[in-house]
Amino acid sequence: MCAAKLVTNIGHLRGNKQAGFPQAVKYCLGYWCWGLLRVCKRMPVNLELIFMKERMKKIFIVMSVLLSATVSLLAQNEAAMKIEIENGTLKVAGRFVTPHWKTRVVTGSLTGTPRVELKSNKLYTFDRYGLVVFEKPVNGEGSGDITELQVFFSTPGAGDTDGIKPADPFPGTFTIEGLTINAGTDLATLKTKLAGYAAGEGYKAHMYKFSKNNLYLYFLFDETDKKLIRLSIGKDD
Repeated sequence: MCAAKLVTNIGHLRGNKQAGFPQAVKYCLGYWCWGLLRVCKRMPVNLELIFMKERMKKIFIVMSVLLSATVSLLAQNEAAMKIEIENGTLKVAGRFVTPHWKTRVVTGSLTGTPRVELKSNKLYTFDRYGLVVFEKPVNGEGSGDITELQVFFSTPGAGDTDGIKPADPFPGTFTIEGLTINAGTDLATLKTKLAGYAAGEGYKAHMYKFSKNNLYLYFLFDETDKKLIRLSIGKDD
């Protein structure tokens, strides 16, 4: 439409003897400059959109890298988690839980936010670590004192959870008197390696109690007694 209008105006000026052809050229240049000015006025907006897209792309790349690094660090942190039991003492990530049994010692050693619920105890479930902290309740709130720590080594069956089940099994290293405990640890191995512990039956099928120096350990196995599901640790008064 603009081109047609420009040709028409040039033709009109050519036909006008008083105007003459130079004036037509002048008119064309003026019209062209006017059009260029309109384009230039739009350019900052278009350029701003382009730059904004580029900035967003760079931000997205940086955020992706940071997220990947964060996930990697968390995975390393989980794998590096170490729980040790020796001569009646319990350590989580190098910090002594015994003899005071304070919740903050365990929760302060773990990253991420636990699922918290109040039952007969206040429960802190750390899904990525396969850990559940049982805290003694006082007037409907936590007291800050641990009653029991449960470590899940494999996915429990429907009847083996007592309604409690972290999303993932324990990813770190767990040792008792130097013996590494994992899902493949069977009852026969425990009886051999933990000969210094008092051993007996637990309070449910396929559960076995070992105790030493005021520390109890309840091992819950599957029906074959060869796959360890969870280990419950507490103060044996």
